[in-house]
Amino acid sequence: MPMVFEDDEFVYTLAGLNPYEPINKQNRDILWMSETNFYSLPKEALFTLTRNKPVVHGHTPVERIYFDGVRLNCDLGSNTYSVMEERGLCLMELDRMIYYVYKQSTGKIEERKVLRY
Repeated sequence: MPMVFEDDEFVYTLAGLNPYEPINKQNRDILWMSETNFYSLPKEALFTLTRNKPVVHGHTPVERIYFDGVRLNCDLGSNTYSVMEERGLCLMELDRMIYYVYKQSTGKIEERKVLRY
């Protein structure tokens, strides 16, 4: 499995990208990149690397999915999030910027909009 995948609209990676290495030559260190390090990178540097494609990633569990214009974290911590009731599995509709969350604690599915900031 490649460390980075891209289609016509997005770039996909586990945790982050190094904007100073070509996208097809990313080092395995990106697999362990912290969200703090990834979100501290300038948007312009990431867009230069991805040719203006947003990056879809996971690795750091969150309760809600936010999009800052370049980064979209889709990890809802299905087995790792510290708040058991908030653990969920996510199915994204990237073209509509909505997602479906399956909550293991309730067995219910919720539809949510991706929040933007």
